[in-house]
Amino acid sequence: MTQSYPNDQLRPDTLAALPSMTMFTDVDNSSPYNGWRFGIAMAGAPNHKMASEGPTGQKMVVVPYTDEDAEIINSAAGMIGVNAHSMNSKGSRELSDAGTVSPIAKPRKNRYGV
Repeated sequence: MTQSYPNDQLRPDTLAALPSMTMFTDVDNSSPYNGWRFGIAMAGAPNHKMASEGPTGQKMVVVPYTDEDAEIINSAAGMIGVNAHSMNSKGSRELSDAGTVSPIAKPRKNRYGV
């Protein structure tokens, strides 16, 4: 819902150059996640609805692929005093429905053996 917002901090030439300018006071622009989420919502609007947050809400999620990555992440978390919560087990596994046969044809030799 669009409401009128005091625009006394914007210069008149700015207001004139940006007709229909809209500010979303509930979207914190210091968070890249909020801007990204809003952009994804605009890309699908108005036909494709989406939740206002993803499955982890607005919590930071990282995926360490190596023990060294995990060491860096855990050290950084300790430096700034935040808690980490493991969401699943270590290691990556293919899903059962993942394709195991390459769709790319195997190279064949020509009549010269190359």
